Amino acid sequence: MTWTIRATDFEEVIGRNPENADFSNPQGNYYGLVSYLLAENENGTRFLGRHLGDGPAEDFAGYAEEVNKNLLSGWTPDATWNETAPCYGSAAW
Repeated sequence: MTWTIRATDFEEVIGRNPENADFSNPQGNYYGLVSYLLAENENGTRFLGRHLGDGPAEDFAGYAEEVNKNLLSGWTPDATWNETAPCYGSAAW
């Protein structure tokens, strides 16, 4: 099975300040983009890997391309990768 690596991002809590809390945000959370490596195979199965840093996935696309180019034949995600939702409309869906 062939795996492809790319960068992806999610909006997550990146900080908290209770002084900024209000009715709609009782903990005073700050939100921002956090990027990860994403491995996907041809069936649409996906695994989230290494946390790349704060910011949009475009900032880490070059690193993800280098990882993808250097994948060993027969590589599969190990225990350090977490399975996530499959690609919408894929065989794994």
